[in-house]
Amino acid sequence: MGGQQGHKGSSLQMMQEPTDYIIHNPSDCAVCIHADTCTAQKHIGETRYSVDIVVETTTAAHQILYAMCPKSRKFIEGKFPSHITGTVQYGENIEALAISLNTIGAVSINRTHEILCSVFGVQISTGTISNMVYDCAKTLQPNVQEIKEAVKASPIINNDETGTRVE
Repeated sequence: MGGQQGHKGSSLQMMQEPTDYIIHNPSDCAVCIHADTCTAQKHIGETRYSVDIVVETTTAAHQILYAMCPKSRKFIEGKFPSHITGTVQYGENIEALAISLNTIGAVSINRTHEILCSVFGVQISTGTISNMVYDCAKTLQPNVQEIKEAVKASPIINNDETGTRVE
């Protein structure tokens, strides 16, 4: 693993404190009949780290409460967050990942669909992914327009037109 031969390179650095500790006992201990009662003095000889991710799909049940206020004698109720609009819907993280894969990652809608289905077990249609990307673009349109106008108004825009036809 690592860089090409002769490349100085550097080692992977710790990104965070370990979240799990896994002890690897000597193989002789696994077959020893005294393993349960062993009083041998053990100590950590060496530590190596593995950095990994956990892929987990969760479902949150959003519930609003109804109550009769004993003070005002009025019927009151909680409210769903503004982004919870349907009875069952995809969460913000799935939407962000789908949009990021398709736009920033340049992954096709079909491939994004395959990734979400196979890696996360989320049965999502290509039409839904397409709608997520479209809705995000529509929401960002005013910001994009504002940036375009600022660039047009700037005397210097510091860009590289290499490979782009001008006029």
